[in-house]
Amino acid sequence: MRSRRGVIEVNTAQIREVADGVPDVCIYELLYNENIEVIEDQCLSKRKCDSAILASDGTVGIFVKPDLPEEYRQFLLWHEYGHFKLHYDENMHFNFYLSRFSWKTEREANTFAALNLLKGEDIYDQNVIALLISKGVPERIAVKTYESLI
Repeated sequence: MRSRRGVIEVNTAQIREVADGVPDVCIYELLYNENIEVIEDQCLSKRKCDSAILASDGTVGIFVKPDLPEEYRQFLLWHEYGHFKLHYDENMHFNFYLSRFSWKTEREANTFAALNLLKGEDIYDQNVIALLISKGVPERIAVKTYESLI
C-alpha cells in the first residue's frame, strides 16, 4: 500500500505474510532461483553502507562489501532481498537512502531479514536477541527488530 508521498507502507503483519511466503532455503539458493546476482563491490568500502540493491530494466543485483563475515553477509543479503520483496515497484523511482522515510524502510527490511533468519528455529525458551546476533545481525539491529516482533 502506498502513502501520498509514494512510499510503500508496510506493517509488521504484512512483513510476516511476505516472509512466510519465502521458501525456507539458503539465501544464496533463493537469490540464484530469483535470478538476483550477488556482486562483491570494492567501492562500497569507501561508503558507510555494507550492501545495496539495484534494480534496472528487469535486472536486480545485490552489492556487498568483500571480506565480510559470512553470517553478517547473509543477514545483509536477506535485508536487501527484503527491500526487493517489500518495497520494489518497477514503476516507482525512489531513492530510499536519500528519503526522510529511509529509517522506516530499513526497519522493515531488518524485520524481514530477521524473520527469515529465524525460520526453522525453535525460538521459545531462547534468547531471541542472542540468536539473531549469532546469525550475523548487529546487536543494535537485533534489539530493535526484537522489539518490533513482540
